[in-house]
Amino acid sequence: MKKVIIHIGQYKTGSTSIQKLLWESRSELLKNGILYPESFTRDCAHFLVSDMLRIEYRNKDFYTDLVPLREEIENSSAGVAVISCESLSGATVRRFAPDMMMYMWRRLADLFEGYDVRIVFYVRRQDESIDSRIIQEIKGQARKSTISYESFLSESSALNYHFFYSLLEEVFGSGTVDARLYDRKSVFKSDIRYDFLHYLGLPLGAISVPSSEDNVSPSAKLVGFYRVINTLNLSADDYSTLNTGVWRELSASGGPKAVVLGSRERNEIMEYFSKSNEDFVSEYVREESKEGFSDALFGPVRGVEANVFIDGVDVWRILKNKGFDVVRAL
Repeated sequence: MKKVIIHIGQYKTGSTSIQKLLWESRSELLKNGILYPESFTRDCAHFLVSDMLRIEYRNKDFYTDLVPLREEIENSSAGVAVISCESLSGATVRRFAPDMMMYMWRRLADLFEGYDVRIVFYVRRQDESIDSRIIQEIKGQARKSTISYESFLSESSALNYHFFYSLLEEVFGSGTVDARLYDRKSVFKSDIRYDFLHYLGLPLGAISVPSSEDNVSPSAKLVGFYRVINTLNLSADDYSTLNTGVWRELSASGGPKAVVLGSRERNEIMEYFSKSNEDFVSEYVREESKEGFSDALFGPVRGVEANVFIDGVDVWRILKNKGFDVVRAL
């Protein structure tokens, strides 16, 4: 029986770094009996699976033939296949949409019936995850400028790990889900890429891991700048012009990393999820891992301040350098 491991994120838990490593190491992985399928890939991950299944969910006249993915796995000499796509963990970084997610999961469960299927996702402390997700909304395609965390506080949120885990088991079966901790003190060799390879059972050195990670955290100034330009009524071309080179100019080099939520907001978030976190650790975390999860998910936050601000002079300078005219409003 072949084994299929479906890595579904969650969002902002190092999925991009894992996926890039798996994609660039496909030959090495295959030599170790692991297939990272080429079917339904986009940007190093299996995003076309979620893209097509979302369309199918919304349009009942549309059907996605996923058989080529199963056939690639069946025809491979590898005994293990890994599928990775964080958009299988939620509709967006903010919205879970459990009905749609469960529909997509059931389609995958049906596709891989008869295989040994395991689901793996990473658990990140909710205040840190929400902070990172809001930053993603600001600097990403959502082009948001506001900082709001309240809508994340929902019983049906993917960040309610007890609820999320229970739905996965409902679809894929009891004992099929592995929750791993996204915490630098806990991940193998303090690197999410090594941690995932360790989860796959690969010994150190089996896969070459680059010394540097590509997914660099944005700086406070960079996110502050995006907050400003996201309030402007810019065309796609103007936005692209402003975006060009800004990462180099305002990115993480030498500056503090972006933080959008201070201690008060973070403690409110963790208080909201405290009961579901207790239930999750109690019911779903293996005994040998309970202490690590508890250390990461509980305890107050102190001394954290939001810093995503940028001086108006810096904004004016960048706009001017990019060829934009700044005029005084009357």
